[in-house]
Amino acid sequence: MLAFDHLVVAAPDPEDARKQFTKTTQLTGVPGGHHSNWGTHNQLCYFSKNSYIEWIGIENNSQAETTTNPLIRNLKYSLDHDITGPIQFGLRTDNMDEYIRHLTEQGINFQGPYHGERKKQDGSLLKWRMLFPTAQSVSSLPFLIEWEGENLPEDLSCINEQEFTEIVTGVDDLDQAVPLFRKIYQFGPPHVTEDQMGNTAYQWALAHGLLTLNEGNQVHACFNPIFI
Repeated sequence: MLAFDHLVVAAPDPEDARKQFTKTTQLTGVPGGHHSNWGTHNQLCYFSKNSYIEWIGIENNSQAETTTNPLIRNLKYSLDHDITGPIQFGLRTDNMDEYIRHLTEQGINFQGPYHGERKKQDGSLLKWRMLFPTAQSVSSLPFLIEWEGENLPEDLSCINEQEFTEIVTGVDDLDQAVPLFRKIYQFGPPHVTEDQMGNTAYQWALAHGLLTLNEGNQVHACFNPIFI
């Protein structure tokens, strides 16, 4: 079963954005590191059960311009147009090769896998792979991520005790998005519910917490009781 991995937050100054968030919420945050192949850097806030928030920004514009990674292209577009805040999220798998086979057999387009790495504060390298399903009917789909080893802070006391409970993502057309999410991510029938505005929404259970689709264009996550 897929798990929620992390929420991606576009930030011109990731450290400042992270510090503002952790000061307001009284949570613990940590420096991330540098993605030398993408020209980006990040700050992090870890939660229990292997989920976290990532504030990411661009520190080498020319490097970011040359990457084909869809997430970095989305980030650059967002910051170039003064769009900040949550822009995307990742779902964690421990068998990305199976998803590549599944998407290929189903005739679903995808980009990747992209190999990523980040130099941590202790000098070690954290490595992972990312896969981006694509479809014309839904502009931004969750990406899949598979870690090489564990993604944990060097100081485990920096993991906040709050747990991820829900990721909410807006789409233009629920009638098109629901069957597409089922096909891509191998979800079963969704639970029909209502969002905070009383509009129809659809939910699936993840390994921990829920994935909710509603109409709109925003992404939000809840780490009970923290909402971002």
